[in-house]
Amino acid sequence: MYDDIWTVEQARGAIENGDRLYALGPGGGFAEIELSEDGIRARPDNGGDNTLDDLPACG
Repeated sequence: MYDDIWTVEQARGAIENGDRLYALGPGGGFAEIELSEDGIRARPDNGGDNTLDDLPACG
């Protein structure tokens, strides 16, 4: 399951259940994912390579 492509709803559910999710950036950095009003986002306090907008499209 953890190697699959997740929907935003699946990620939100996992975070709400206490799981910690991370996104890998194109430069090899990673950022913890947190809930936001509009869905999910990378935690802003990680610094560096933590934007989800620069990740390649899935699928």
